[in-house]
Amino acid sequence: MLWAAIATLQKQNRLFEQSGVGMRGLVSFCLFGDDPSDIYYKGAVKNAQQYSEWHPDWDLWFYIGKTVPERVLERIQDVNPRVRFEMMDEPENQTSTYWRINAVFHSDHDFIIFRDVDSRPCHREKVAVEEWLRSDYPYHAMRDHQYHGRQLLAGLWGLKQSVFHELRSVPKEVGQNEDWYGVDQVALLLHVWPLCRRKILAHIGCYNIYERMEQRRPFTAPRDKDSFVGQGFMGDETIRYPGHEEFVVSDYELRMRNDIFMEEYRVSGALQT
Repeated sequence: MLWAAIATLQKQNRLFEQSGVGMRGLVSFCLFGDDPSDIYYKGAVKNAQQYSEWHPDWDLWFYIGKTVPERVLERIQDVNPRVRFEMMDEPENQTSTYWRINAVFHSDHDFIIFRDVDSRPCHREKVAVEEWLRSDYPYHAMRDHQYHGRQLLAGLWGLKQSVFHELRSVPKEVGQNEDWYGVDQVALLLHVWPLCRRKILAHIGCYNIYERMEQRRPFTAPRDKDSFVGQGFMGDETIRYPGHEEFVVSDYELRMRNDIFMEEYRVSGALQT
């Protein structure tokens, strides 16, 4: 009886750690450039605040440009004591979106997740990340919308410490002649995807691309109304792209595909593993 109780307790401790509560987690962001609409400045503050509530034991690293006002940095630190800033002495443009991968080269955390400052953590994402941490897969990706058409979205992926060494072989930056929107995701596709495609757990909420090498799994937590993981927000917390919200709701065919995917997944028994 005693050994059974000890074994049960050990199992519970492992599950507790793998939920992300007992692990040393890191969230990596980038923040740069002028932001007159406060989409990113206020978004950074909001993320810092929400992560302090959702995961008070996780660290947040912001790779920031020199143009970010000091008042913004002070506000971020005011709402979350686990924030660290890394000042980047580089031009601030679309290549700056790739800065956040630098966390892999300096971190000794148990895992790192990469996020956008204009999105917000949500319950659906939280459950997916916890499922990944409980799994044996070292890499994680999430695609929850029709427009999530890249294998790795720059603000919706992560990795565990066991594979940090693999990422330390990829470029730490992209060339300044690559200043165009989405360059970070193309860099991930070129340099990171070949390393992780056979050992990645991908949570799929919208069945829009097919990658036979990855382990696909539906989101088990429901959507909050018509929202999706990675959704963008304005500085005043209104939806940044209202049309994207309608797109998820109105596309009947993709909803049907996803329903079929979910049902096949349930029948396979994979949800119980």
